[in-house]
Amino acid sequence: MKRLFRCQSNVLMLDEPKLCISSRMKPLLRQLLAAEVHYHMAAPGYLVFPGKAFHCDILLNIGVHIKAGRIQFLEFFRVIPPEQRKSYDAAASYAELSAALRRAYGPPAEAEAREDCRWEQWPLGKLTLLPDLPA
Repeated sequence: MKRLFRCQSNVLMLDEPKLCISSRMKPLLRQLLAAEVHYHMAAPGYLVFPGKAFHCDILLNIGVHIKAGRIQFLEFFRVIPPEQRKSYDAAASYAELSAALRRAYGPPAEAEAREDCRWEQWPLGKLTLLPDLPA
C-alpha cells in the first residue's frame, strides 16, 4: 500500500494547503492560520476548509469532525461551482474520489452499499477518512 505521509505515521499530509493533519485540533488551527487558509465552523464540532489531497486534481472541501479537542474523522466533498450543479453527477464524483483514496491507501477498511450510494472509510491511525457526497 502506497503511503502519502511525509510528517509521521497517523498523519494525513494534504497537497494544498501543505498541512499535516493529526488527531489533535489545536495544531491544525495553527497551521490553517499560518497558511492563511479560510476556514469556518459549519456547525458545533465541525470545521470546513478547502484543499486538495491524495495527489489528484479534485478541489475539495475538507470537513473536520471534532470532539473534545480531537479530530474524530475527516470528510472530503468535491467543490461544485454553481453553474455545474444542475449537470453534476454525484455518483461519478464519489467514484472518482474513492478511486483516488484507493490509489493512495488501498481498498477501504469498511464499505457498504447504502440507499443510492456506496459508503466507504479508510482508517489512518486515530483518524478516519471518508469520501462523501455533497449536500
